[in-house]
Amino acid sequence: MTGLFLIASIAGSPTVIDSSQVESVIRVADIQNVPNCSPLVAGLFALRSRVLTIIDSQYLVTGVSKPINDGSIAVVIDIAGHSYGVIVESITDTVAIDNVEFLQNVTLDEHWRKIASRVIVHDDQMYMVIDVNNLISEPIKIAA
Repeated sequence: MTGLFLIASIAGSPTVIDSSQVESVIRVADIQNVPNCSPLVAGLFALRSRVLTIIDSQYLVTGVSKPINDGSIAVVIDIAGHSYGVIVESITDTVAIDNVEFLQNVTLDEHWRKIASRVIVHDDQMYMVIDVNNLISEPIKIAA
Protein backbone atom coordinates (compact mmCIF):
# COMPACT_ATOMS: atom_id res chain seq x y z
CA MET A 1 0.00 0.00 0.00
CA THR A 2 1.38 3.38 -0.96
CA GLY A 3 -0.22 6.79 -0.79
CA LEU A 4 -1.30 9.75 1.27
CA PHE A 5 -3.57 8.95 4.21
CA LEU A 6 -5.64 10.92 6.69
CA ILE A 7 -5.20 9.67 10.27
CA ALA A 8 -8.45 9.94 12.22
CA SER A 9 -9.99 8.55 15.38
CA ILE A 10 -13.35 6.77 15.20
CA ALA A 11 -14.95 5.44 18.37
CA GLY A 12 -11.63 5.85 20.17
CA SER A 13 -9.67 3.79 17.64
CA PRO A 14 -6.93 4.97 15.26
CA THR A 15 -7.85 4.70 11.59
CA VAL A 16 -6.51 5.77 8.21
CA ILE A 17 -8.51 6.92 5.21
CA ASP A 18 -6.97 7.10 1.74
CA SER A 19 -6.82 10.84 0.98
CA SER A 20 -7.95 10.19 -2.59
CA GLN A 21 -11.34 9.30 -1.06
CA VAL A 22 -11.50 12.53 0.98
CA GLU A 23 -12.90 15.72 -0.50
CA SER A 24 -12.26 17.89 2.56
CA VAL A 25 -12.36 18.05 6.34
CA ILE A 26 -14.84 20.45 7.92
CA ARG A 27 -16.39 21.47 11.22
CA VAL A 28 -20.16 21.14 11.26
CA ALA A 29 -22.79 23.30 12.95
CA ASP A 30 -26.56 23.56 12.85
CA ILE A 31 -27.15 19.97 11.80
CA GLN A 32 -30.80 19.42 10.92
CA ASN A 33 -32.46 16.31 12.31
CA VAL A 34 -34.05 13.85 9.86
CA PRO A 35 -37.20 12.32 11.38
CA ASN A 36 -37.76 8.55 11.13
CA CYS A 37 -34.27 7.95 9.79
CA SER A 38 -31.67 5.35 10.72
CA PRO A 39 -29.55 6.34 13.74
CA LEU A 40 -26.61 6.07 11.34
CA VAL A 41 -27.75 9.41 9.87
CA ALA A 42 -27.02 12.15 12.39
CA GLY A 43 -28.76 14.74 10.20
CA LEU A 44 -28.25 17.09 7.28
CA PHE A 45 -25.78 19.95 6.97
CA ALA A 46 -25.57 22.75 4.40
CA LEU A 47 -22.10 23.17 2.92
CA ARG A 48 -21.41 25.66 0.15
CA SER A 49 -24.85 25.43 -1.48
CA ARG A 50 -25.19 21.67 -1.18
CA VAL A 51 -26.57 19.32 1.40
CA LEU A 52 -24.41 16.75 3.19
CA THR A 53 -25.86 13.72 4.89
CA ILE A 54 -24.01 13.52 8.22
CA ILE A 55 -23.01 9.98 9.22
CA ASP A 56 -22.42 8.99 12.84
CA SER A 57 -19.39 6.72 12.41
CA GLN A 58 -19.40 5.82 16.09
CA TYR A 59 -22.87 4.30 15.65
CA LEU A 60 -21.47 2.03 12.94
CA VAL A 61 -18.94 0.46 15.29
CA THR A 62 -20.67 0.65 18.68
CA GLY A 63 -24.38 0.63 17.92
CA VAL A 64 -24.73 3.69 20.16
CA SER A 65 -25.58 7.09 18.70
CA LYS A 66 -23.35 9.95 19.68
CA PRO A 67 -24.69 13.49 19.98
CA ILE A 68 -23.11 15.62 17.27
CA ASN A 69 -22.14 19.00 18.69
CA ASP A 70 -21.49 22.21 16.80
CA GLY A 71 -17.83 22.17 15.85
CA SER A 72 -17.64 18.39 15.41
CA ILE A 73 -15.20 17.26 12.72
CA ALA A 74 -16.51 15.62 9.56
CA VAL A 75 -14.59 14.04 6.71
CA VAL A 76 -16.40 14.92 3.48
CA ILE A 77 -16.61 12.07 1.00
CA ASP A 78 -18.46 11.51 -2.25
CA ILE A 79 -20.06 8.15 -2.99
CA ALA A 80 -21.94 7.60 -6.23
CA GLY A 81 -22.44 11.35 -6.70
CA HIS A 82 -23.78 11.99 -3.20
CA SER A 83 -21.92 13.97 -0.54
CA TYR A 84 -21.57 12.71 3.01
CA GLY A 85 -19.92 14.12 6.10
CA VAL A 86 -18.54 11.31 8.25
CA ILE A 87 -18.14 12.39 11.87
CA VAL A 88 -14.76 11.54 13.41
CA GLU A 89 -13.50 12.30 16.90
CA SER A 90 -10.26 13.82 15.72
CA ILE A 91 -7.87 14.24 12.83
CA THR A 92 -4.25 13.69 13.83
CA ASP A 93 -2.29 14.10 10.64
CA THR A 94 -1.98 13.40 6.95
CA VAL A 95 0.91 11.07 6.21
CA ALA A 96 2.58 9.51 3.22
CA ILE A 97 2.78 5.76 3.67
CA ASP A 98 5.02 3.83 1.32
CA ASN A 99 5.12 0.07 0.89
CA VAL A 100 3.31 -0.74 4.11
CA GLU A 101 2.19 -4.31 4.41
CA PHE A 102 -1.15 -5.33 5.79
CA LEU A 103 -1.22 -7.37 8.98
CA GLN A 104 -2.44 -10.85 8.15
CA ASN A 105 -3.34 -12.34 11.54
CA VAL A 106 -5.64 -9.65 12.92
CA THR A 107 -9.30 -10.38 13.53
CA LEU A 108 -11.47 -7.30 13.68
CA ASP A 109 -14.65 -7.04 15.72
CA GLU A 110 -17.74 -7.70 13.57
CA HIS A 111 -18.73 -4.01 13.59
CA TRP A 112 -15.27 -2.87 12.49
CA ARG A 113 -15.24 -5.49 9.72
CA LYS A 114 -18.17 -3.61 8.18
CA ILE A 115 -16.05 -0.50 7.53
CA ALA A 116 -12.37 -1.43 7.89
CA SER A 117 -10.86 -3.47 5.12
CA ARG A 118 -7.48 -4.19 6.73
CA VAL A 119 -5.04 -3.28 9.48
CA ILE A 120 -1.60 -1.73 8.96
CA VAL A 121 1.27 -0.65 11.18
CA HIS A 122 2.86 2.75 10.62
CA ASP A 123 5.42 4.25 13.01
CA ASP A 124 4.76 1.43 15.50
CA GLN A 125 1.02 2.19 15.64
CA MET A 126 -1.74 -0.08 14.35
CA TYR A 127 -4.41 1.56 12.16
CA MET A 128 -7.60 0.21 10.69
CA VAL A 129 -7.87 1.09 7.01
CA ILE A 130 -11.33 2.55 6.41
CA ASP A 131 -13.05 1.93 3.08
CA VAL A 132 -15.36 4.93 2.71
CA ASN A 133 -17.71 2.98 0.44
CA ASN A 134 -18.46 0.70 3.39
CA LEU A 135 -19.39 3.62 5.65
CA ILE A 136 -22.68 4.06 3.85
CA SER A 137 -25.18 1.21 3.80
CA GLU A 138 -27.16 0.55 0.62
CA PRO A 139 -30.49 1.88 2.03
CA ILE A 140 -28.75 5.13 3.03
CA LYS A 141 -27.20 5.49 -0.45
CA ILE A 142 -30.64 5.09 -2.02
CA ALA A 143 -32.21 7.63 0.36
CA ALA A 144 -29.50 10.22 -0.30
